[in-house]
Amino acid sequence: SRGLGDVYKRQGQNGGNIYFVVLVGMIFGITFGGLSNFMQVLIDPSEFAILEGRLFASFNRINEELLFTAGLVIAAAVIAYFCGCFNGAVIVSKYILRDDVRTHGSGNAGLTNFYRTFGGPLTLVVILCDVLKAVAAVWAGILMARYWDGGFWSQEAIVLVFAKYWAGLFCLLGHMFPCMFHFKGGKGILSGGTIVWMIDWRIGLVVWVG
Repeated sequence: SRGLGDVYKRQGQNGGNIYFVVLVGMIFGITFGGLSNFMQVLIDPSEFAILEGRLFASFNRINEELLFTAGLVIAAAVIAYFCGCFNGAVIVSKYILRDDVRTHGSGNAGLTNFYRTFGGPLTLVVILCDVLKAVAAVWAGILMARYWDGGFWSQEAIVLVFAKYWAGLFCLLGHMFPCMFHFKGGKGILSGGTIVWMIDWRIGLVVWVG
C-alpha cells in the first residue's frame, strides 16, 4: 500500500493521475481474472458456466429493476410537481379577472391573498383547484407505487407511505415555486392540509381540528 501511495503522489505531482487510475484498473483486472481461473479449477467447467450465467443474469435483472423503479420515482415527482404548478389563485385572477393577485396585498399567490383582494364566489374556485391538485398529485404517486416491486418495496404499506410523502412534497414545491409563473407561488397551506389528509386522515384531524 505504501508503494501505491508513493506512485499516486508522484503521478499527482506530475499531473498524470490518469496513469494511476489505469494501474489500479489493471490490478483489479488481474485479481478478478486470477479469481475466475481459480474458480474454474475448483468447479466443474459446465457448472462454472451455469454459475457465471446466473450471476450476470442476476446483475442485469437488478439493473433493470433499479432503472424501472428510478423511472417511476422521477415520473411521480414530475407529475406531482406540475399538478402543484396549477395555481388556482394565479389562474383565476390573471386569466379570468385580468388582474394578477401577485400585484396586490402581500404579493403572495395563495388563497388568503386572493380572498382579501377579490373575495366573492371565485374564492371557491381557488379552493377547489388547490384541493383537487393535491388529491391528483398524491393519487399519481399511489398509482405509480402499484408498479414498484421487489425486495424492500414488496411491502405495500411502505410503498404507499413513501409514494404519498414523495408526491406530496413535489406538489408543495410546485405550488410554492411554479415554473410557469416565474417560481412565485403560494404558501401551500390548503394544499399541504389536503396532502396531510391524503397521507393519514388521523393526522389531518389533529392538524386541522386539534
